[in-house]
Amino acid sequence: MMLLQDLQVHDPIVFDGLAVFALTGGGRTAPFEIGRSALDAGTLTIDELDGGSVPELVAHNHSEKSVLLFEGDILLGLRQDRTLNTTVMCSRGKTVIPVSCVQRGRWGASQQPMWATETASPRLRRVKTDSVHEAASRSRSRHSDQDAVWGQVDQHLDELRIASPSAALHDAFSSSDPIGSALIENEPIDGQQGMIAVTADGFTFEWCSHPETFAHRYAPLLRGCSLDARRKLDTPVSVESARAFVDRVRSAQWEERPGVGEGIELATRSDDLTGIGLSIDGALVHLAAFGS
Repeated sequence: MMLLQDLQVHDPIVFDGLAVFALTGGGRTAPFEIGRSALDAGTLTIDELDGGSVPELVAHNHSEKSVLLFEGDILLGLRQDRTLNTTVMCSRGKTVIPVSCVQRGRWGASQQPMWATETASPRLRRVKTDSVHEAASRSRSRHSDQDAVWGQVDQHLDELRIASPSAALHDAFSSSDPIGSALIENEPIDGQQGMIAVTADGFTFEWCSHPETFAHRYAPLLRGCSLDARRKLDTPVSVESARAFVDRVRSAQWEERPGVGEGIELATRSDDLTGIGLSIDGALVHLAAFGS
């Protein structure tokens, strides 16, 4: 499957252990209503499924517009914090969404849900996405390896020497974070629809089908990347290396399967590349990929 043929890679911004390359082009759709704004507006509500199920939540879309929820976004509250396992387009009505817990030590009275100001880190998203693909190939579920996700949360907390009473990933972002603070001062460039982030752990590719959609996602993505930016980059990064990673993403074997909500889910999995995305009516809407 050939993707994003006219994508352009721009010069990076570099902050110690993180380099970020803006991406423009790649095709465009109309902007979609996204989960962050819909939840704030009250046109989307998210609840526990049947009183509480760790790997699933239920989204209720009360409007006529479809609502786009992104893989890697973190929902705080309810009975415990969760992160989405895949990108989901929710039509009007009820959609059960697959999630992973990122707060192992809390399972109590449900709290008001709200979106975190950060996504999960690329390291965590890669581990989660890899296990989701394995589950989908076996049983068509979108459940992750929850122990592996918790292990990655613990690793982040240990690296930052944070004692979180509930082992919450969100506590890792609540600490003093000069890298994250510097990053969020940046704005996307004109027409930006995606980015490549490079850390000592590897490459992250993120793309949305409209600049307005990506603009909502930009700051949370940068905050998520900051957790993986604690080690300095081993070697200088270049536009050429970022373009080479784009080529790997485009030339990968992308499997198509029915989406959790509307559309077709895209998935790729190999030793050195894991990715997930969504297309609607033949148009790519979102794509994320993680590689070494």
